[in-house]
Amino acid sequence: MNETSTVWEWFERPENSMRRNRFTEAMRGATAHYPPELYTSAIDWDSLESGAMVVDVGGGVGNVTWILAQEFSHLLYVVQDMDKVIPEANKFWRATSPESISSGQIEIQAHDFLKPQPIKDAAVYFMRFIIHDWHDVEAIKIMKNLRDAAGPSSQLILFDIVLPNACRRKSSEHTLIGSGKRKSTSMSPPVSMLPPGIDWATSVDMQMLNLFNAQERTLEEFVALGKASRWKFQVMKPGKPLSAIIFSPA
Repeated sequence: MNETSTVWEWFERPENSMRRNRFTEAMRGATAHYPPELYTSAIDWDSLESGAMVVDVGGGVGNVTWILAQEFSHLLYVVQDMDKVIPEANKFWRATSPESISSGQIEIQAHDFLKPQPIKDAAVYFMRFIIHDWHDVEAIKIMKNLRDAAGPSSQLILFDIVLPNACRRKSSEHTLIGSGKRKSTSMSPPVSMLPPGIDWATSVDMQMLNLFNAQERTLEEFVALGKASRWKFQVMKPGKPLSAIIFSPA
């Protein structure tokens, strides 16, 4: 079969609606495997002004937004995904929190993140398990679209797998882990055993290559994507397997 479309274009075909809905449900179920604290502690959400806008880009039905909205009800949220996901998103919110929709706290919006971002100057844009689905060219385009919409104080959070380096090496100047303090390490020789978790992460990396012509990335590679799209890396908050990688406008 000589298929030239992407997986996402293939999912959009009417004959693949069952497969698309199955994928949406799988992504919703995957959220339950990660502790809510991964999202609620990524930044100081309480410090954001009442009514500040948070945009869940490519958010599926909005499972992560639901977690945040329960904890930080002073914020407004937009959940964005492709047209054909919107009915499932509306169904999810009608079942779990209909008052959030009726009050205007939550907006469900059809949007293709490869096109210009319609929500300008949001306090936070975030993506979960999005960038690892795309080649560098498209990943930079997605992040640039958000940068073009961002205001001076906007933040971008990527919730994604950060691939460990197979060997220890000299730390680059931008490495920030958790505390936000810059650390510099001396050159270390390669080690004979892979770091914990890299075997699993590498297997997912191969899946991304085969399915999407994409990849998992090291911290250095995420920082490079940020530089190419005019986002300045701030901090990484490690998690298992998802980490929060936080950027500000460059």
